[in-house]
Amino acid sequence: MASALPTLLLVHGSWHGPWCWDRLIPELDRHGIAVATVRLPSCAPDPGPWGTLQDDARAVAGAAARIAGPVAVLGHSYGGVVISQADHPANVVRLIYLGAVMPDSGRSLVSYLPPGPLPEYVVDRGDGTLMLNRAVIGRDLYGDCDAETVAWASQRVVPQNAAAPMTPIGQAAWRRIPSTYVVLSEDLTIPTPLQRVFAVQATDTRELAGSHSPFASRPAALARMIADCLTDASGPRDAARIKVGLAGAD
Repeated sequence: MASALPTLLLVHGSWHGPWCWDRLIPELDRHGIAVATVRLPSCAPDPGPWGTLQDDARAVAGAAARIAGPVAVLGHSYGGVVISQADHPANVVRLIYLGAVMPDSGRSLVSYLPPGPLPEYVVDRGDGTLMLNRAVIGRDLYGDCDAETVAWASQRVVPQNAAAPMTPIGQAAWRRIPSTYVVLSEDLTIPTPLQRVFAVQATDTRELAGSHSPFASRPAALARMIADCLTDASGPRDAARIKVGLAGAD
């Protein structure tokens, strides 16, 4: 019997690819959640080419359009910028932000960073691309993962077009599509206090203990939370959370 839940389209963050979901997908399958993935053109191995934020957004919208039936789109980290920018087809019923940047219209990922040099986990290669600093990946992006997992990720990350995180989005998709924000309680990459600011904008808010990459460190717990989110996505709780968020913003 087909699942009554929407298909989940997984959108990775900077320097990553669909490989990052390898541990999560089997756990989602146990909850009866059909999954699709997409590779963002802005992230590619040498020698490129590397796409733009607009290319990423088109890739996500196209992937959603190819899925029959309702779709929930989950963006992690920079993936939150992409799902905010995308012109989603009508079958997209929910956006899920997992430790992600959730920009408003006219804002870029970089616009939410404090002034000063790039974070230590970012390496500017001087050729229009940025790379993840493998020396600190275990501390900043995979802080609650074992050494084997850190090595697994370090061997697979690729450069990203430096313009992508610097490009402002147009109209934010979360203003017209219901959304859930999953706050990661010990995140150093998209700091948890900033995540709480983004979460005020969402229709629904959840929290998961852990660092920036729970798809690798806590896939079973993350899958349970996603299943709960997709099951309970509509109802009076969402409206209540909107009211609380607006009151907190004032």
